[in-house]
Amino acid sequence: MRTARARGAVLAMLLAAAPVRGAGEAPQVTVRLAPDPVALDELATLEIHVAAPGFDSPKIEPQFELENLEVAGGPYQAQNFSWVNGRTSSSFQLIWRLRPLAAGPARVQAIRLRVEGQELVQEDQEIAVVAAAAPGRGAAPAAGPDPAAADPFDQLFDSSRSARRRAAAQRPKVQVRAEVEPANPVVGQQIAYRLVLYTQSDISAFNPRGLPDFKGFWAREVTLPDSVRPEWVELDGERFGRVVMLQRALYPLQAGKLALAPIEVDVVLRVAESGFFGPFGRNVPLHTRTQPLVVDVRPLPPAPPGFTGVVGDLTLRARLDRPATEVGQAATLVLAVESRGNLQGLTAPELPLPAGLRAYAPRPEAKERVAAGGLVSTQSWSYVVVPERAGTFELPAVTLSYFDPKSGRYAAAASQPS
Repeated sequence: MRTARARGAVLAMLLAAAPVRGAGEAPQVTVRLAPDPVALDELATLEIHVAAPGFDSPKIEPQFELENLEVAGGPYQAQNFSWVNGRTSSSFQLIWRLRPLAAGPARVQAIRLRVEGQELVQEDQEIAVVAAAAPGRGAAPAAGPDPAAADPFDQLFDSSRSARRRAAAQRPKVQVRAEVEPANPVVGQQIAYRLVLYTQSDISAFNPRGLPDFKGFWAREVTLPDSVRPEWVELDGERFGRVVMLQRALYPLQAGKLALAPIEVDVVLRVAESGFFGPFGRNVPLHTRTQPLVVDVRPLPPAPPGFTGVVGDLTLRARLDRPATEVGQAATLVLAVESRGNLQGLTAPELPLPAGLRAYAPRPEAKERVAAGGLVSTQSWSYVVVPERAGTFELPAVTLSYFDPKSGRYAAAASQPS
């Protein structure tokens, strides 16, 4: 199962298209392990920071070994962009929270990063683990970056103003919703299941922790573009940017109420705040959860004889690769079916051949494409047809039945005679 990636659409939500990174320009890597010393009841932080020219999102594959430390959380991810004096740059940050195991030296060693195909070796990082923190230093938080970290200059302002600012920062206007369309399908009809981000903030990371098991459905992945612009919508009386982060095509296998479990999602926001020296921004991690969904699936009406099992629009085309041939020389007839329905169980149609023609078992081929927010499937069969005597032959039309959810009726699609 492949989960959603942090899509470029979200990272570039408020940015126009920008120049890509120039060839040969090596990224700059900084590794930091802190604090030193760290107490047994504290957590240490390992930060890996990668900076490179351009607005591309570099692919980073970190590797390292831990000595006297274990991972307590992470990696937390954040990405920032800047444009200074006409030069673009991007920075990518990975953060782990590490738990000390015993008093003594602790190391992060054998640090290697593969960045855009380049392997970058970094120096080992070492800190000391002590039994207790130094006087005046409290224990570190037990999770990732603190979403309500205090402004270091809060002491210069009255406490009520600082409290209001922190409270506002703790209420980022971001929602993640699971949506299905349509919500009341018939058995076999394609449903669009979408994980949708609604935001008024810049987003630097989006990581679903899993997906529903889709019990009662046959599920297919719908590939989304790597970069899209948000659709601006009104939600609860406010304006939000809407971005589809993940989509599946679901085909219900049975009638009744089918449940879709909620999803846990980690989001990192870029929050702007006012400080003593002017506005600044910081990354705020947010953990959220979608609402559970129930899809009320209706049964199909009694099917007519010859129903293929396809539920959805259906077109059928026939194409003969040559208009004339000789006795014993083969021609190829291709039958192609296209539909938003599930074509996986569709068998090759029988060819109603006239006497004097012989056909061999067809060669099947299946394809899928995304169109108008859904999955369109194509199933084709290539029949080798050989004339056994001279003459003029007409290949009759092939007919397939299907159920049309729009009209609520069974229908038939026919190819053109060849």
